[in-house]
Amino acid sequence: MELNEHAIIDAISNTVQSKETRDALFSIFEQFEAYHPGECWYLPVIGVLPNLQNQGLGTELMLHTISKIDSEKQIAYLESTNARNISFYESFGFKVLGEVSAGDSPAIYPMLRQAKS
Repeated sequence: MELNEHAIIDAISNTVQSKETRDALFSIFEQFEAYHPGECWYLPVIGVLPNLQNQGLGTELMLHTISKIDSEKQIAYLESTNARNISFYESFGFKVLGEVSAGDSPAIYPMLRQAKS
C-alpha cells in the first residue's frame, strides 16, 4: 500500500492542534526526504514486545527480512527512533546516514543497507 502524501498532510493538519508541533512534524518529513534512497525495501516498524525481548526474536525477524531483501538484490532503508538500536541494525549491515530532529523531538537516525549480490 502506497501512502498518499496529501492524505498524510491533511491528517496531520486536521489532528495535530499545535502549529509548532505540526511544523516540527513537517520538518522531520522534509529531512527524511534528503536521506530516503528512492526504490528500496523500507522497514518502517520492526519490534519485539518488551516481555519477549532478549530471546533472539528481533534477530530472527531481521534475518528473515534480510534474506528476502538479499534474494531480490535490493537496498534496505529504515529510521531508528532509538539510538540504542543502532548497533543492532549495524550488525545486519545498516549504516547511519545522519540524524533528524525538529523542535523538541528526540533524534531519529535514517539508516541504509546496500544491496548484497
